[in-house]
Amino acid sequence: MSEAPQTPQEQQGPRRPHGRGGRRGHSGSHERSPSPAVEGQEQPRRHHGRHGHHGSHGRSPSPALEGQEGSRRHHGRHKHHGSHEHSPSPTQEGEEAPRRHHGRHGHQGSHGHSPSPALEGQEEPRGPGHRGGPHHRGGPHGRRGRPQTTASDWERSDNFHNSHLLRKDEALDAAIQNSEANGLPPISVSPAQGQLLYLLAKSIGAKRILEVGTLGGYSTIHLARALPDDGKVITLELDEHHAKVATENITKAGLASKVEIILGPALDSLEKLDPEEKFDFAFIDADKTNMLKYFTESKRLLRKGGAIFVDNVVRDGRTADPADTSDYTVGVRKFIAAMKDDEEVEATTIGTVTGKGYDGFLYAVKK
Repeated sequence: MSEAPQTPQEQQGPRRPHGRGGRRGHSGSHERSPSPAVEGQEQPRRHHGRHGHHGSHGRSPSPALEGQEGSRRHHGRHKHHGSHEHSPSPTQEGEEAPRRHHGRHGHQGSHGHSPSPALEGQEEPRGPGHRGGPHHRGGPHGRRGRPQTTASDWERSDNFHNSHLLRKDEALDAAIQNSEANGLPPISVSPAQGQLLYLLAKSIGAKRILEVGTLGGYSTIHLARALPDDGKVITLELDEHHAKVATENITKAGLASKVEIILGPALDSLEKLDPEEKFDFAFIDADKTNMLKYFTESKRLLRKGGAIFVDNVVRDGRTADPADTSDYTVGVRKFIAAMKDDEEVEATTIGTVTGKGYDGFLYAVKK
């Protein structure tokens, strides 16, 4: 699940304008027009941990403050209240700015995001295939006559693929709309990223899934759909408002019986989970300052062969830019650097170039 190009999010719980989860003011991702809830369904249980607020996910990339990243989810994913597509409420220190949501599943529609402008003094991020620029040998087309790509190219490509690979989904559309109406920050994963989460969890036959950073439950819906009838998603959210909105969205999607929302700081909630009840898959999309701690705790609760998916590890290349010393970027950089000496997992980065910008996930499998 993905954020606007230059807006981070984080800490647990359905997210508020902060991110998600732990501290997280996180968020989830695309939500759609609400599909009527099934009568008689129970709402997802929420455990009140400690303080927490929740937010939602859908993002409209808001430009990051100069020299800072926006705040995405934290994990406890705190999220703020405020409108979903509205400009994100101030994030906590070290959090990145909220991202935006895509409109419909498969389309960006009215909720779609046009990539946020590059940081001041930097050129807009270019796609992986870019070689050279206007001043590079070969003129404006770069080497070998290849045209350079721009943010508008990414958005056009994203819309094209989504229109052919993603079907209209009323429950997801409703989740996005409800999150926006309730003031959650637009920092959920994009529709395509949500579909990727679903496919990854389903491909390994996951029965128990851990999510750090609930926000509005957009990504939670994708994960819950990948489960068998007796499966369960345990999602951690710091923000109470985010958790409330997520509960509404999850219930309308008919998945209340498969989801349990634990309210409170993500790290506290992780420490209280029974290590004997292993998870098959974990998704971390909360505040970035605690990213390494969330990963370490999630890994402890994961079975051998289980997978951990971590959002926002590239951020338009800022993670690799030593000049960026924001708390958000430093947190991600510290996390990535720790992977080199972690003998318990095998990991790689999956870069993503979408209408939301250039970012990426870290995918790790426990040995």
